[in-house]
Amino acid sequence: AGDVAVFQSTGANTVQCISYVKADGTAVASSGGGNKTVFVPVYHDPGGDYINFDPGAGADLPDNTNEACYSVWSVPDDFTSLTSVKVYLMSRGTGNAEVTIIGMARNDTDDRSSGGTDDSIAQASRAYTADTIHLDDVSAAFNGLTLNANELMTLRYVRAGSDGDDTIGAELQIYGFQIVYA
Repeated sequence: AGDVAVFQSTGANTVQCISYVKADGTAVASSGGGNKTVFVPVYHDPGGDYINFDPGAGADLPDNTNEACYSVWSVPDDFTSLTSVKVYLMSRGTGNAEVTIIGMARNDTDDRSSGGTDDSIAQASRAYTADTIHLDDVSAAFNGLTLNANELMTLRYVRAGSDGDDTIGAELQIYGFQIVYA
């Protein structure tokens, strides 16, 4: 028997070695368990409301108004790659919401407005069903970020509720973001 290596997909057309053991049993590398998942609750942009809809409190993005909410996450020192980012939300109506998703990364000494890296998903319609919890994949808004340990990652969900293509007719309740990383 020879050396044994275990690889996992990072979700970006690449793989990473999570374990390597020599034929004599000596461990050479171990990632400590593969992917890790964290939940980051949202904050409402100034002037907005927090409302308690089951199953918990979140930021209320009303109909006929352009409002946003955001989360911030400090990238941990065991970070290798971003696997996925999803947003937990509930719509109070059925239809399309006009939404922009924005990702930003800033580190020590970066200028707040021009330093670091930014990425986004341009405003587009996202279909939601009334009173149903949605786990909406928004990973594309973060693929272009350069993320290192201690990087401050900002995740923004912007609703253009006054846009004529926003047909929900009710508020969106945003709970937070699920971040999966290796």
